[in-house]
This record gives sequence, structure tokens and C-alpha cells, in this order.
Amino acid sequence: MGRFMFGVVILAALSGVAGTARASLITYTEEGTATGSFNGTAFSDALITITATADTSSISNPSSDVFVNTAVTTVTVAGLTGTFTDVIQAYAVHILSIPDVAAGFRDVTLGGNDLLATISPAFSTYDLSTPIGPITGGASASTGFTYNTTAGGLFLASVSAVSSFQAQAVTPVPETSTLAVAGFGAAVGITYGLSRRRRDQRRHRQPPKPEAVA
Repeated sequence: MGRFMFGVVILAALSGVAGTARASLITYTEEGTATGSFNGTAFSDALITITATADTSSISNPSSDVFVNTAVTTVTVAGLTGTFTDVIQAYAVHILSIPDVAAGFRDVTLGGNDLLATISPAFSTYDLSTPIGPITGGASASTGFTYNTTAGGLFLASVSAVSSFQAQAVTPVPETSTLAVAGFGAAVGITYGLSRRRRDQRRHRQPPKPEAVA
């Protein structure tokens, strides 16, 4: 096997390894209007935005019609942003025997309270693994509780009747290993090209052989 073909084989193998290491990321976002307080500062009818970016490979299915994905989750309301210190899950539930076919966020630390979720039949087959929305529907929230964040306690007194949920795919950034593979491939190609060029130049510079004397 020539050096060029050997390089191609190694490059293909390394590309496969780099490809398997790349995560499939998705960002979940829930929005609604709420009244309450954040770190002791009251807000009224303010936009609340809850966001989490997670790996789709971490989605679990604790029951046939429930899908959850645990991730670091942030909340922004009234100009203040904090990261939840409670365990928060994005979830989708489509149990057709109850009216609450929904997707949103729940606080596992507080026993699975609905932090904020959107009720809509659009989630009847949704499993958190693909982009969706934004879907607007009825809002579901467990009010009267304080949810712990790095910016202080978030207390929800009431939530408006309408909210929205969406999920968006995250464009992956090339990993270090992927960039290394690309560099290796370029080096192999350049080395092969220079080597071949030198061989061709040497071949052209060789003097003609003397003719045999009769």
C-alpha cells in the first residue's frame, strides 16, 4: 500500500472516531407571562423565559408516554437571569386519557412540580428529540412555590393562561479531534503531492542513455 493510500485509510478511520464523539444538542425554550418575585424583587405580568440545552442521547422514557431530559436550565424574568440549582427536566407527556398533553419544564427537586409547561395536542407524539414549534397553548405551572436559582429564589404567584414551547437543533461546533483529523488529511495530501512532484522532476532531469557502439 502506497503512502498516500495509507494516509487515506488512517484519515477515514479517524474521521469515524471524531464523528461518533460529536453530540446531538437541542435547546428547549418555554415562555409565558407571570407575576411573583425574583430574589425578593416583585414583578407583575412579566415575560418569563426558561431555557436549557441538552444532549438528545440523555433523553429517558420513564413510562410509555413520558419523555424527560435533565439539563442545566436558566430562567430570565424582569431583566434578571439565574441558573436553577434545583434539578430541572425538560419533559413531554402525551397520555391521551388525560387532557394535559404537554411539554415544558418540571422541578424534580420539588417533587416534579410544573415549573412552566404548554398544553397542546401538538405534543401528542413528541419525544424531545427533534425540533418543534414554537407551539402556543394553555399554560401549566405550580404556583405558590419558590424555585432556587443562582440569582436568588424565584417565586411564582400566578401565570397567565397562555404559554409557548419550542425546541431548536444546535449547530455543532467542530471538536478539537475533528480539526486534528482535517489537519492530518491536509498534511497527507500536501506530502504526497510534493513527493510525487520531486520524483517527476528527478525523472525529467536524468540524461539520456548513450547509444551502444557497433
